[in-house]
Amino acid sequence: MYKKIVFLSLFISYLSSQIIYPSYVDIPKTLFKNQVFSIKVKAIFAVDKAPTIKTTFKNGKNIKIYSTTPYWSFVEDSTYEANIYFQILDKKAVFPDITISTTLNKREFSRTLKGFDFIAQDVGYDNLFCGVLAKELTLESFNATLYDDMNNLLVFKLSAHISNLYEFKIDNPNIVEQGLKERSSGIVDSQMVYYIITNKENKYFEFEFFNTSTLKKEKRTIPIRLKNERVSTQTDLTPQSNFLQLYKILFISLIVIVLSVIYFYKREKGYLFLITIVIVWAVFETIPNSTITIKSNTQVKILPTKNSTIFYITKYAIDADVLAKRDHFYKIQLKNNKVGWIHEKNIIKN
Repeated sequence: MYKKIVFLSLFISYLSSQIIYPSYVDIPKTLFKNQVFSIKVKAIFAVDKAPTIKTTFKNGKNIKIYSTTPYWSFVEDSTYEANIYFQILDKKAVFPDITISTTLNKREFSRTLKGFDFIAQDVGYDNLFCGVLAKELTLESFNATLYDDMNNLLVFKLSAHISNLYEFKIDNPNIVEQGLKERSSGIVDSQMVYYIITNKENKYFEFEFFNTSTLKKEKRTIPIRLKNERVSTQTDLTPQSNFLQLYKILFISLIVIVLSVIYFYKREKGYLFLITIVIVWAVFETIPNSTITIKSNTQVKILPTKNSTIFYITKYAIDADVLAKRDHFYKIQLKNNKVGWIHEKNIIKN
């Protein structure tokens, strides 16, 4: 009786292992360190109805798994396929075991595709290489503005296909500062907005990425051309505060003197009333602007719009004078006399 139970258990175990028939459809022959790639896995299910498929990973090394819950699409005749995205993090890596399971009549059945060792190649790093490996990389847009007396700010938007785009970084002594400002979620198709601050003597910005389709590096060149709109708009935005204040004081003083002389000769109370109004106006004009504190990494823009040119980015929390307000934007003047617009969300509230 005991032997029959053991045999029956082994037989049931054998049948369960045959309900799912998994296999690799294609495995990349050549991979490079830090490359994002996909492996297509196929599974045939010996069941009458569409299965609920569960995928788990185990025993990988130097591999980042992006598709922890891959989408299985129906192909034909109880066959399903999934593209599973990975990133290989070092030259020597071990792909994880992939276990595919489903539940039938309240019982779980599973099969495991064994992982394997892989040796990745190195693309080589230099001052031009940005660290990105992609099947495609496109420069969508760019804009250059004056940052300060010594540097320009270049903001550009990149899109890429199957890449590690968010690892973009240039090791170049000509770049004072750089960083990622915006990014979209996604690995298959990704986008980001990046900025660099570079010496104003540099007329263009160059970088290279590794094209995983052609298996070679490709160069991208972005010209650094300042727009006239930037200069004219900023001139309009920036008040000549010292001279303007002096002119106001002189003008108000002249009006008060003239009105006082007229009152002295005519002795009419109406002129006293006018003198009072002018003095009140003078007091109002000399009241300093309200001060706010701005968060670090705040984008200061030329105009009070979402897509306006960014001409300055604060490195740390700083104080600024409020000059005006429009909708959700504040017009501010920094201590270095730079004037621009910031969104109200970037103000530190007491």
